[in-house]
Amino acid sequence: MGKYDFTSLPNRFGHHTYKWKEAEVDREVLPAWIADMDFVVLPEVRRAVQAYADQLVYGYTYASDALIESVQDWEASQHGYRFDKDALVFIEGVVPAISTAIQAFTKEGEAVLINTPVYPPFARSVKLNNRRLITNLWWKRTGCLRLTLTSWRRNWWERMSNSISFAIPTILVDVFGKRKC
Repeated sequence: MGKYDFTSLPNRFGHHTYKWKEAEVDREVLPAWIADMDFVVLPEVRRAVQAYADQLVYGYTYASDALIESVQDWEASQHGYRFDKDALVFIEGVVPAISTAIQAFTKEGEAVLINTPVYPPFARSVKLNNRRLITNLWWKRTGCLRLTLTSWRRNWWERMSNSISFAIPTILVDVFGKRKC
C-alpha cells in the first residue's frame, strides 16, 4: 500500500461537517467536495499540529526562512528554476489566491474563463472582482466528465477575443479509481 493509507474511509457521520450533512439524512447522497478530504490525517501533519498546539499561544505567523528556502528548493528540483524570496507570496486559501490572481492578471470588465461545474466561490470571485464570467461546461460521456477542445476554443476565441484574460483550471479526479476518465 505504501507509506500512507488513502484507501480506508473513516466514518464521517456525526462529525458536523457540511460535506456529510445531507448524507447523514439520505445515505444515497455521495458528497463530492474539494476542500474536505476523506482520509485519516497524515502522521506528520498530526504531529506538527499537536506540536504547534503545545506552544499554548496562537497568533498570526510569518513564513520562516526555512519554509521559504524549502519552497525555493522544491521549485528548483521540480521545475528547474530559482527565484528571489521577495517574489514569493503566501496566501491563506485557494479562493483568496484566485481573487488575487484575478486582480493581478485582469482589469475590471475583462473576462475570466472557468470550466463548470466548479466550486461556486471560484465563479463568485470572478463576479466580485467585476470581471466578466465566461463558463465552459464539462460534458458527461461514459460516466466521466470531459472538456471538449472545440467548446473551449469557441469560448476562448469568440467570447474573450477583445480582452487579455486567463482561465481558472479545474481538475477532475476519479477518487474511487473505478474508471479512467
